[in-house]
This record gives sequence, C-alpha cells and structure tokens, in this order.
Amino acid sequence: MDWKRFFDSLGMNGTHWQWRMMRWERNIKGLLKGQPTPGASEISLTRIIIFVNLVLFSLMVLHGASLGLGMRPLLAPPTQLLLHWGGQLWPLVLNYDQWWRCLTYAFTHGGAIHIGFNMVVLYQVGPLIEAEIGKSRFIVLYIRAPCSA
Repeated sequence: MDWKRFFDSLGMNGTHWQWRMMRWERNIKGLLKGQPTPGASEISLTRIIIFVNLVLFSLMVLHGASLGLGMRPLLAPPTQLLLHWGGQLWPLVLNYDQWWRCLTYAFTHGGAIHIGFNMVVLYQVGPLIEAEIGKSRFIVLYIRAPCSA
C-alpha cells in the first residue's frame, strides 16, 4: 500500500506515521512468512513490570471483592487492603521492621485511575530509560527511587 498517499489524503503529510505504518506492514508480512520481527527476541523489562502491576492490581481488587467490599477496591481500595498488599507506611517499616514494604509499594496502586496513569507513563517513558541505563539499573530505579526519601 502507498502509505504516503494515504496519509497525505488525510492531511497528515509528516513522515512519522508513514514510516511507522511501513514498519508495521513489514513486520506483519515477516510474521506471516514465519520470520521473527526485529527486536522481538529481546524481552522488555518495562512490559514485564506493566504486566506484573496489572496482575497484582487485579488480584488485589478480587481479594477486596472476596472480602465483601464489592467493586469499591477498583476505584478506591481501603487503606487496610493496600497495606495487606504491600503498601508503604513508614511506622510499619521503622517500628515493626517491615523493610520489604520498601520494595512492594512500587507495585501497589490506589485505584484504577492511579494504575492507569502510572502504566501509561511507564509505557511511554520506560523503554527510553531502560535503553539508556540498562535493565538492572532500570529495575533498581523503578523499585527503590521513591523509597529512599
């Protein structure tokens, strides 16, 4: 397909979308022929983190529903539920030696809007940072940065 003509007819004469569509078309044709797409063999840590966050949030909501809270945890999970799933509360860390909360809080989210915005930003910015600093530094940055305050 002539992507340039297609996007020009829509008034989008920049090459950004044209190149993207050409790349997608090339990747799809390659997949249909059984060829791997470029970069497909490399695992994206950003996508793994997003997946883990979504799974844990879903489990937290289901746990809240099983406790009789209905769908309330989807939009506004109660504090006790957040703490049960690893939310950060400094008195618990300092007074009761629950140091693991300095790691698990990064995967605890206070509702659908909270996780939604966080995952969109992570999806947009994460791969750039991951490529710049590497996977090991990226996971340390994701988990530890806000906890060291």
